[in-house]
Amino acid sequence: LGHQERRARRVLHFVSRQVQSSFGVRIPNGSNAQPDWLPSNVSVVILPANANLDPWRNWTLWVQVTSLEEARTAIQSGANGLIAKGSESGGKVGQEAAYILLQQLVADDTRLPIWVQGGIGVHTAAACFSGGAAGVVLDSQLSLLAESSTPIDIQTAIRAMDGSETTIHHGHQVYTRPDLPDLTSMNETEFITRLGAVDLYDSVVPVGQDGALAKSISERFRSVSALISGFQTEITGHLEQAQDAEILSIDSPLAQAHNT
Repeated sequence: LGHQERRARRVLHFVSRQVQSSFGVRIPNGSNAQPDWLPSNVSVVILPANANLDPWRNWTLWVQVTSLEEARTAIQSGANGLIAKGSESGGKVGQEAAYILLQQLVADDTRLPIWVQGGIGVHTAAACFSGGAAGVVLDSQLSLLAESSTPIDIQTAIRAMDGSETTIHHGHQVYTRPDLPDLTSMNETEFITRLGAVDLYDSVVPVGQDGALAKSISERFRSVSALISGFQTEITGHLEQAQDAEILSIDSPLAQAHNT
C-alpha cells in the first residue's frame, strides 16, 4: 500500500473492481492503513514483523520476518503464514540470506506455510520449493514488466543495476548513487517517511541486490501473466530433472557425500 493514503485507497478500489477473485494486501512499516480501507474481496493481509495483528484478525495473516526470532514472535501472535525475507531484498532486512532463513524456519518446525523473498529468479525458485517453501515472493524483480507503475527514472536506474548499488541504512536496504540525496543526513523518521518508489530523487527507493534480476526477467517474460506461467513451468521442470537424476534422493552421491 505504500505510505500515501489517497493513492493507496484509490488503487485498492481499482484493484477490487478489476479482480474477480480474492487478493492480498501488504501493509508496510509506517503505514496508517486501517481495516475499514480494505474491500470485501481482500482475503490476505501481509504485515511487517512485530506489528500488532489484533486489528486484522478477520483476514488470513502473513507476516514478513527477517530472523528466526521474528518468526517465533509472529507464530505466538497468531500468524497464519510467514514470508522469510532475506538480506538480498529491498526494504527492512536482517542478517540472513533468504535460503539460510528458510532452512532455519523449516528446522525450527514452524508448522506454518513459508514463502521466500530475496534473490528469487527462474532457477532459484525451484530450490525454495525443494527446501520446503510453500511459494516465493517477487518484488523489485517485477519493476520492469509491462504492468509496472514504477516511474521511468527508477526503472532506468533498476535496468542498469548489477547488484552493487545498494546500501543498508536504519536497517533497510535501499538504492544508492552519488548523485542522490545523502542518506546519512536523514534521521530515522525522515528516512522511513521517504521510503517508496515515487521519484528517484525525492524517495528512498527500497531495492535490494535482487533488483539486478529485473532486466533479464522483463526481457524474457514481458508481462506478469507470462512470468507466472514461465516460473511455474521452470519450477516443475527443474524439480522433475532433479527427481530423474535422483539428486534429491537420500541415496544420491550428493546426499552420501553430505552425510560423510
